[in-house]
Amino acid sequence: MKRVVMLLCCVLFSTLSCAEETFVRPDTATIEKWGKADYILLGEVHDNAGGHELRLAWIKELVNKHTYALAFEQLDRDQQQVLHDKEQALLQVKAPYSDQQLRALAESGGFAFKGWHWSYYAPLFNLALTRQLPLIGTNLNEHQMMKIMMGGEGMVGLPPDWTKEMSEEMQSRVEKGHCDMLPKDMVAPMAQAQIRRDQALAESLVEAHHSTKGPVILLAGNGHLRNDLAVPFWLREFDPHATIVSIAVMEQGNDDNEPLSAFDAVYLVKAQDRKDPCEELKKHHFTMPHAKQ
Repeated sequence: MKRVVMLLCCVLFSTLSCAEETFVRPDTATIEKWGKADYILLGEVHDNAGGHELRLAWIKELVNKHTYALAFEQLDRDQQQVLHDKEQALLQVKAPYSDQQLRALAESGGFAFKGWHWSYYAPLFNLALTRQLPLIGTNLNEHQMMKIMMGGEGMVGLPPDWTKEMSEEMQSRVEKGHCDMLPKDMVAPMAQAQIRRDQALAESLVEAHHSTKGPVILLAGNGHLRNDLAVPFWLREFDPHATIVSIAVMEQGNDDNEPLSAFDAVYLVKAQDRKDPCEELKKHHFTMPHAKQ
């Protein structure tokens, strides 16, 4: 079950989009402009090596000008204290840091090594230690996600400006993200879990911004960066006076059924060779989880 859930999460939450497609890399002035925001949201295609390299270069340039908290979709919110304690302990150790030390740091935050490409994220953990950037866990864990899907954990109340059409769009994204293979009874619960997940990410960013009294960089799949109904929407609810910039990194020729206006900007990278995810999903049997009686 855990492997299936990880696959579901990777497929569901790796959605891509753009407002302004460009092959041109941002210049220093553009990156400095991003750096003035309270929340800088930098997207990813989870398994695209070129996209991770590009984003790492941006972050290195950003941290040369300012200290940021570095928040990860790949780290769990409920592990924040453990993550903080581990980072503080490693900061007492002189660099360079070994891969074993970096792995231990990531593991303390709930990083799922079987679900994510560690080699893409290791440089970010190393950067956080060498530049003393606070690490922030933002995500709900697997148990919490399953509980939401089973109706056992509610969401933060939906505000008046959250419309029926937005809920329908979330459900449509769930269906398309799973190649229209999901049983109908799974669609609405998975959309609800996605909404709650975006809320949790935003809540974590706001807490980090207030506790560190500085800007926060979020590293997450592009679908979490949609200005209209994902993390930026909830940031505006929870921290209405903050400034937010949402930058997607997507693959050439792949908009993954997202509207072009969803992000502030998008930068294109070469598409990664991979198996057809729809073919991979055909190997799995989807059933709605139910609480034990």
